[in-house]
Parts: sequence; structure tokens; C-alpha cells
Amino acid sequence: MGINRIEEHHQRPFWQVIVVVFISIIITNNLITLCNYVERPFITPASILVLLVMTFISSRFVISMLTFFTYSVFENSFSIEKCLGKKKKLITRLPLDCIEDFYLFENSEKDKYNFKEIKKCFHGFKHENIYCIVYKEMDTYICIQLKPERRIINVLSKYGKED
Repeated sequence: MGINRIEEHHQRPFWQVIVVVFISIIITNNLITLCNYVERPFITPASILVLLVMTFISSRFVISMLTFFTYSVFENSFSIEKCLGKKKKLITRLPLDCIEDFYLFENSEKDKYNFKEIKKCFHGFKHENIYCIVYKEMDTYICIQLKPERRIINVLSKYGKED
């Protein structure tokens, strides 16, 4: 294969993370202020509970915003890594010749295969330009959903079935 390494990742702008942090601080402050209207002996426990719950929700949301996926084609394999800062976790690594199908995801395509597992390897709520990689593992089909850029699509499209 003529391509040594193609790597791409999608990371959110830092200003979006800062805005979410400020909004969560404002919401937490307002909720703790509302706790003052609770009966006297429950003010402190209610405030602590609100603080803990909002800290948990906010941290999960910020972590999901800072997490991104890296798609790599190297020699004859395709890999997906989930990255948070400098920490990388390998989600999957496939030889390119093990890919059964590669196509643009549409809801009707789900019926084409009986998937044992569907791995979502992208962030966001928009389900536009999502591609599926289908491979077989122990007589069952597994689908990986991703949002690759054009270079990765060009390489993987060679492995899609012609209908």
C-alpha cells in the first residue's frame, strides 16, 4: 500500500470547554442559592448534595468534550484510539483485509447485517456523514461508526461492497 500513515482527530476548541465550565458554575451557584429555601436542618445537606451532583455531571460533560478519537491507517491496518489529553486508549485495530463492508450509515442499512455490537467512535449529536465499518468476529458482525475525513474515506472505500 502506498500510504504510510494517515491520522486524523477531531478536538473541540478550548473556548467551548471554558464556556461550559462557566455555565455549570453559574447553574451550581443558583441551585445552591435555591437550597436556602429548604427547611432549616436540611439546608447544608441539600447544598452539599447539589454541589456533588453538579460536580459529577459537569466533570463528565467536560471530559466528554475533551475526549476525541484518532483514526489511523498504517501499512495494512486500521486503528481507532480514544484520546484524552496525552492518554490514548486503543479501541480497535483491524487488518484492512478483514473489513467486510464500509458504507455511509443510514437507518435502513442496519437491517442489512445482524450486528452483535455497534461501537460509536465519534462525538456529537448530529448523525450526518457517519460511516460504518463492518467486520466479522467469530461468525458475528460488528459495526464501528465513525466520522472520518476524506483521506480515510478514500482508503476505506476500497473495502466497501458494490451493490
